[in-house]
Amino acid sequence: MPKSIDKKDNTLIKAAEIILKNYCKNSHKKIEIEVEKNIPISSGLGGGSSNGVMILKALNEILNLNLTIKNLESLAVKIGMDASFFVRGGIALGENFGEIITPLPKVNGLSFTIFPFSGDARKTESAYKKLDLSKCAKNADKTLAIIHAIKTNDSFAIHRNIHNDFETILKSPLPQNHHLSGSGPTVFILA
Repeated sequence: MPKSIDKKDNTLIKAAEIILKNYCKNSHKKIEIEVEKNIPISSGLGGGSSNGVMILKALNEILNLNLTIKNLESLAVKIGMDASFFVRGGIALGENFGEIITPLPKVNGLSFTIFPFSGDARKTESAYKKLDLSKCAKNADKTLAIIHAIKTNDSFAIHRNIHNDFETILKSPLPQNHHLSGSGPTVFILA
């Protein structure tokens, strides 16, 4: 039996409302959405944002809106900061608050192992509140190095330069070669 959802911050409803309000103003269309969630809530894996973007993309197709990738990315910003990434997916550089997306080439020979962190799951908003902005953006050299490493398919340099400013708010450091996914709490290892 489908569960009722909290409409306040639900990315699926936000996405549907964005499309309906902007492209179906004179219509009384109703949309029924059914989703099977496989990404844990508040895991730092972009489950809510990716679901919202899938609604944008599905309604674009179903309603024959012919929105471009750029149109969809600009709408996705209204869903969440990381949502624009999910319009294209793949490997990309997210700038500003994550809404300015520059696609990067595929990297061969890398795989990820993803596992839940032993800490408590937390909402993205609370993670951002804990983030000390004075400690952020101190690794610009590593960011440039990892972009170059991705473009040149240099997995050694990717391993050496990967970083996440949200790791500065953890109560204890992660083991070597473990990295926080998004705002956490999920952790991944590159292989």
